[in-house]
Amino acid sequence: PPPPPPLARAIFEGLTEVVALSSLRSFEICAGSGGLAEGAAHVGLRHDLLVDYSPDCGVLLRNSRPWAAERVVVDDVRSVDLTPYRDRIGVMSGGPPCQPWSQSGQRKGQADERDLLGWLPAAVAEVRPEAFVFENVAGLLNEVHREYLIDVVERLREPAAGLGYGVMVGRLDAADFGVPQHRNRVFIVGLRGQPGARVSEVLDRVYAQRTHTDPVHAAQEGRDPWLTVGEVLGEREDPGGWRRWIGL
Repeated sequence: PPPPPPLARAIFEGLTEVVALSSLRSFEICAGSGGLAEGAAHVGLRHDLLVDYSPDCGVLLRNSRPWAAERVVVDDVRSVDLTPYRDRIGVMSGGPPCQPWSQSGQRKGQADERDLLGWLPAAVAEVRPEAFVFENVAGLLNEVHREYLIDVVERLREPAAGLGYGVMVGRLDAADFGVPQHRNRVFIVGLRGQPGARVSEVLDRVYAQRTHTDPVHAAQEGRDPWLTVGEVLGEREDPGGWRRWIGL
């Protein structure tokens, strides 16, 4: 199989370097095209279920990832019975809809009917995973959403009585990991029964895996300069058409 997206790989490698999971079973919500799930599979996690609301994503997940074909469910994840996975999952992960927080679009935030961030603590309380990893767009960090994000994080730290997680939020750019695109993403990482400092160690391990940086600082940091699309595609043979100008 092709390698997972570099940032997804780094996230799960950092997690498993710090935490010795007792269960290698995983559960992915809002799986999309499966990039984050591939990072989990890369470190040996086995998905019990991958859920996404989009039928197109369901087809893509089934056709392009044989290891997941029989475990893909196309549905609103809030309608899925989570009780069979309680206390059995090593890592619960996923990318809840980003449209409420995106800099484009209507920017409705928590008022957007597609927002699932507020539902995450209830899901974690039901599944009780050893760890969770949720990602979203950098717009979530805007000041206008600050109080809501703080509330979600606080509820993730204690999603139910007697259930506690160390939780930290980190912002990472895929370009720093060799992707020819500035793709800033926010990761919410939690570890059951662990202090926040332990989660910081996970994020430190992820950040240490950076391979690229701003060309201005590349020599000083000992990393390669950010890749460009031209560098990635430049040596590839034109399949017929994509190098041509569009005539109007």
